[in-house]
Amino acid sequence: CAPRVTNIHVIADMVDGVVIEPGESFSLNDFVGPRTTANGFVGAPAISDGEFVEEVGGGISQFATTFFNAIYFGGYDFLEYQAHSYYISRYPMGREATISSPAPDLAFLNDSDAGIYVDTSYTDTSITVTFYGNVNGEIESVTGAPYNFTRPKRECRTNPDLKKGEEVVVQTGYEGFDIEVTRIFPSGDEEDFFTRYQNGPTIVERRKC
Repeated sequence: CAPRVTNIHVIADMVDGVVIEPGESFSLNDFVGPRTTANGFVGAPAISDGEFVEEVGGGISQFATTFFNAIYFGGYDFLEYQAHSYYISRYPMGREATISSPAPDLAFLNDSDAGIYVDTSYTDTSITVTFYGNVNGEIESVTGAPYNFTRPKRECRTNPDLKKGEEVVVQTGYEGFDIEVTRIFPSGDEEDFFTRYQNGPTIVERRKC
């Protein structure tokens, strides 16, 4: 939606042109600062505790996920990241990141022998993050099959405005699962990323629960 797009564009403009020197770490939270209206962010849909809500800066996890993948395929060392608690189908399983202020953060170390120039670009329907640096070879990624599925829970909320026996589904639940992703370096070394996605609740309203 338009407010989420606005927030994605704001954070992309902030990060565009950043240079990260060899041996230097970069924290997205430290660099961007709080997501406030004073900093150009707007209220937009976001996810909090498994439920869709509106908050200032909503939508920037889409940028964080794109930034995560630039780090991942650049072969750089992650210092801090956190996947979404719930799987969102527009993101690659086990290869995504959420961000909020003051935490969780997305941070990495430029452990290469060359600086990184960060270039961001976007359209109304896409966001691109490009790292210009010195990477020896191409990173491969292998995503395993999801396993250890958990069924969604069911939550009931009272709504006195409903008729007796009437039920309104506020949010459809979704399964949780575990997944593993392996990053394979040109040297043959491997790094495993494990993610556990929680199940999201089915939320219904009734006159009496």
